Parts: sequence; structure tokens; C-alpha cells
Amino acid sequence: MGITRWAVALVFILWAQAAGAGFDAGRAAESIRKQCGFGPRVPGTAAHEACRRWIGDQLRGLGLTVREQAFETTLPLTGKTARCVNIWGVPAADGPTSPALIISAHWDTRPYADRDPSGGNPPMLGANDGAAGVAMALELYRALGDSPLKNHVALAFWDAEDAGKSGPGLDATWALGARYGAAHKPGWIGRVRVGINLDMPAGADLVLCRDQYSTDAAGWAMAEIWQIGRDLAPSRFSDEVIRMTDDHRPWIDAGVPFIDLVGWPYAYWHTAGDTPERCDAQAMHALAEVLEQFVRNGSWK
Repeated sequence: MGITRWAVALVFILWAQAAGAGFDAGRAAESIRKQCGFGPRVPGTAAHEACRRWIGDQLRGLGLTVREQAFETTLPLTGKTARCVNIWGVPAADGPTSPALIISAHWDTRPYADRDPSGGNPPMLGANDGAAGVAMALELYRALGDSPLKNHVALAFWDAEDAGKSGPGLDATWALGARYGAAHKPGWIGRVRVGINLDMPAGADLVLCRDQYSTDAAGWAMAEIWQIGRDLAPSRFSDEVIRMTDDHRPWIDAGVPFIDLVGWPYAYWHTAGDTPERCDAQAMHALAEVLEQFVRNGSWK
């Protein structure tokens, strides 16, 4: 990083501190523990219902209007039918102000840990793979403080993302909540300049690769985020290109620019080891600083 970029970053940090803003990684970590405390949030379970209520309370506590999209679907991994719910938090009853930004994550957990070294398909808490994305989205919105930018930001938490099957031709078994949301778009969706989906953003081994689908859909946003990332957290941002099946894909297919920021690979992906202790506050803070600067820069407006 050059001296000029260091100076810009320092001014931003000092300004954010003076404004009482800034991402609280400790509170994000507590949010992860709270969600995992309900147990695995598999659709159709009591833990899933308890977490749904908790997320709604968190959104209302941020002054957001809660909109729920309930739908019934069969979870491909288990073959069981369950009631699922996408949860939106919007700054006004008629949605965010134009131009709008969506920050999203999935809030469900995989029905069982099919990649666990034990081979026994144990339950998984989904601390990084589910809870961390929710925690980061909530704290990013809170970090905006009293900024009028909050009127332009909507939060969205997708259900039934993580019950898919792996293999050729099985992409459509993943991201079922986002698929439902993209097929039943809110009336204000045309205001959206870009959506940012967060997935597995809290591993100590966090590295973000460039998702090609995201670059094709919103290359300008990917370029800016990677530039900021290279300035503030260079070890976390890789130029390796991947193609990720995730919650951003249905929205891209529906014509809404959406990018995916996913910590991949993750050592405890779909294992019983994906617990709150595996989530790293430093990694969350590093990514959050980048995203907060991106939001405050306002080029997406």
C-alpha cells in the first residue's frame, strides 16, 4: 500500500471512530454464539423457529421493518418437506431509498455434517456457515450509526440454502430460499444497485477469491472491494478465480446485480467442527472494515 492509501485509510478509521461508528467484532461473535445456542437451525425444527424470532427481534431493534417470505419446500439432502422463511429488514415500509444496497446471508444450517471426518453424519452448528454471515450483516448495518446511508440499505437472510446435494447437474438443489425470493421479488427491487452476499466470513483461514459470476454481474463492485481489500487486508483478498453456487446466483439470473463474498475453502465446511470457537473476530473485523468503507464511499449510489 502506498503512503497516500495509508493516509486515506487512517483518515477513514479516525473519522469512523469520531462518529461513534465502526464494526463491533465482539458483538458479532456474541451473535454467532447466540444463534448456535439455539442448536442446528434446520428448517422444520424448534431451533429454526427460535432463531427466526430472534432475527426478527434484532432487525426491529435496528429500527428496520421486518418482512417475512414463508414458503414450503422439500430439502434435497433429507427428502423432508419443511416450512422455510426468508427474512427481510427494510428501513421503511416501502423498502430502501433508491439507489439501494442489499446485504444478505443465509441463516439455516445443513441438516447434518456430511463431510465430517467421523463419517457418521453428526449434527452441525453452522457457526461460520450460516450464523457468521447473519452476525456480520447485522453489525455492518449497526456500524453505520446515524448515517443517512442506512435509508438505502436492506438486509436479507435466506433460508434453505444449505440442504443441497453435490454433484453434476445438482446446482438447483442449493439456495432454495434465494431462489424463492428471486422468483417473488419485492416491488422495490428495481432500486437495487448491487447486492452483497456474505457466506462463511469468519474462519481464521479466511481468504476471499474472485467469484466469476459476481464479476460478470457487478464487476465494478468487485473491483472496488478488491482494491479496498488489498489496501486494508491484503492477505484476505486473492486473485484466484472461482465459480461459486450460492445465494447470489438466483438473483443474478433474475437480473439483479449481486456479488458473493465467500470464505473458501474453509477447513471445517460441513463438519461438526464448525463451532463458534472456530470463528475469528480478527477475520470478521478485517472484512467488515473493507465493506464499511465500500458502503461509506458511496460509489454504488
